Amino acid sequence: MTCNSGYYLVTSTNICTTCGTGAATCTTAAAHLTCISGYVFNTITALCSACADGIAASASCNAITSYSSACMSGYVLAGGMCFACPTNATACSTGPVPTACNSGYLLSVGTCVACPTGAATCSSTTVILTCASGYFSSTANSIISCTSCGTGAITCTSAAAHLTCNTGYYLSTTCTACASTTTILTCNSTSAITCASGYFLSGTTCTVCAYGAATCTAVGTNAAGTSTTCLTGYYLSSSNCYACARNVATCTSYAAYTACNTGYSYVSSACIVCPAGAATCSATNVAVTC
Repeated sequence: MTCNSGYYLVTSTNICTTCGTGAATCTTAAAHLTCISGYVFNTITALCSACADGIAASASCNAITSYSSACMSGYVLAGGMCFACPTNATACSTGPVPTACNSGYLLSVGTCVACPTGAATCSSTTVILTCASGYFSSTANSIISCTSCGTGAITCTSAAAHLTCNTGYYLSTTCTACASTTTILTCNSTSAITCASGYFLSGTTCTVCAYGAATCTAVGTNAAGTSTTCLTGYYLSSSNCYACARNVATCTSYAAYTACNTGYSYVSSACIVCPAGAATCSATNVAVTC
């Protein structure tokens, strides 16, 4: 028997058990071998430790200090560490000083300042260049203004002429809400077409799946549908979802755990609460992160 990445086989029980946070392979939860992206093998603890915030997924970091060699968008590398750019900046130089801004903001003297309401780009805090999604532009005396399309619209030519709609709406000159924007993803004027997670299409409406099901399909006369996948903390058996044992995140049966909830560790075939203040802990119930 072989286990998926991030799990190891407990030979005495023939159960795949989680290696723990950050590990790709291990011999036990207390002896990691390789780490997933964003983690590095710590030679002191023999566990995978998280790199510092902002480290690029493809980059490396030092096992002890969590220093980085490259940073994600929105961070700047300085002195071997990743520092977050100021609010609304997508890139920055050391300082950190913004060098590029989010949509709807203008770079002005080293800061990101808001464009007028509805603008995607602007040349000053009063001069609009283009409008953001959900707005349409109009020009008067060479001045562009952005006006809201209205509820449910992504694009439009005017508030009375919508072109595309958000999820949960259908187009009929303007965007009209489906019967339920929480249970229906797409619809037309008379019926639902696709349903949100946890619901299935039954005739013209979306019906809730059975308790514990993330997705299900309509089969025969089953009023709650036939479960196809389950929510976290449940397992699938004979097209039904059943709850895992208490404090278990994932399982293949009630007694076969594969991962524990945050703040618990797998010890002696049970999910045991970590020491006080610990976010994660090892298979020997020793705090790993706080």
